Amino acid sequence: MNGQSPPPGPPPEQVAAFEKAMAEGHDKLKTGAFEAARHAYDYAVSAAWDPQTQIAAMFHRGRASSRMGMPDAALSDLDAVVRAAPTLVHAYMERGAIFVARRQEHDALIEYDRALALLPESASLERA
Repeated sequence: MNGQSPPPGPPPEQVAAFEKAMAEGHDKLKTGAFEAARHAYDYAVSAAWDPQTQIAAMFHRGRASSRMGMPDAALSDLDAVVRAAPTLVHAYMERGAIFVARRQEHDALIEYDRALALLPESASLERA
């Protein structure tokens, strides 16, 4: 070691608040309570302490927004997610689904192609 201590992590109460909000959002999303899920993910975004936790919360908030019929809000979150985490396959899949719902098939295919390009060769459709 170089004599320096690692940077301090987030306060435990912030971690607990984030985890609680994410769990609530997941539960609400599963039961179809999309507005409540989006609200929980809003809180998780505000409680996020680093880019990784913020990306996770924004991805799920985008999913909830999509299911609420708010494609612009969903794409706003998902665009930010793919800028910050360009290898997150699920973000491209979600964007593709939004474009399909909007009847923007060309854009959907672009998103699905991006997702497929990120999958490992063993998971490709050619091997299925």
